Amino acid sequence: MSIPAAGALLGLGKNASSRIYGPHGLQITHACHLTGNFNAHLWTCAYLFADEAFWAGDKQGEAVLKGLITERPLQVTKKGVDTITGVNCVKLAMSSNSYWVVPASHDERRYAVSDIDPRYAKGTATEEERKEYFGAIQRELGEGGAAAMLYDLLQKNLGDWHPREVPVTTGLMRQKKESLRGNFQWLEPLLQSGTLPANYGRPNRITTGELLHYVKTFRGLEYATDESIASFLYDDMCFIPKLAPEGNKFRGSNGGPRGWEFPPLLDLRERWETLHGGQWDWHNPEIDEWQRSAGL
Repeated sequence: MSIPAAGALLGLGKNASSRIYGPHGLQITHACHLTGNFNAHLWTCAYLFADEAFWAGDKQGEAVLKGLITERPLQVTKKGVDTITGVNCVKLAMSSNSYWVVPASHDERRYAVSDIDPRYAKGTATEEERKEYFGAIQRELGEGGAAAMLYDLLQKNLGDWHPREVPVTTGLMRQKKESLRGNFQWLEPLLQSGTLPANYGRPNRITTGELLHYVKTFRGLEYATDESIASFLYDDMCFIPKLAPEGNKFRGSNGGPRGWEFPPLLDLRERWETLHGGQWDWHNPEIDEWQRSAGL
């Protein structure tokens, strides 16, 4: 897994890409050198290669990482010296073998995610194939290949491309799935299975009490309320705030419980993909309408 800011350079090897930048290139392997308090080594850094140096679940480091990628000012702190402000020139590339690498939000604009082809990985290719493949790379590097590639990159016409035009890849969508938080984390498994945790009369109906009970089982949502769930469904998932049949809430007859009537499953999946900016990996695409809960 690789999340490159200058992805083409990663093909040159872990050290070669930072070596191109001379004294302004740096490779790190520890999280404290990426998101720690003391960061004077980033003051003159133009290209930073972080090799297995960040855990996507580090919420404290997440804000530091985002600021390093997008903010122009750079707060530089030396040990025992007051913090000063410099200019952030860092171009960041990350690589990891982990399945979840970066905290990617549904509207992510910072990370370009590429899955590296494993055909020459150890255990996949024979040692003879690996020797031939990596040997050719090392020979190219030894004969000025890094400088030649830098020249080619500098001559490349990017046209009207802008760094904010992050490519939507399978890798990026996977990072978004692994990074689901808040109300998104309980809705996604329902859209995957096409089944509400407890039906009320119809496959697409659930009482507010049952839904609230289900939502509270997810981390960070222990204090969820009917109001917070409603805000999510109305604002993010485009539920209609009216009573059925015009909207997505119903009242039980003869004093029965109130609840939610979910829109068609395919409509909600389409809305989900619009929010997340790409095609989602649906495990059961053959299920195209809401199913009754088990035992009902």
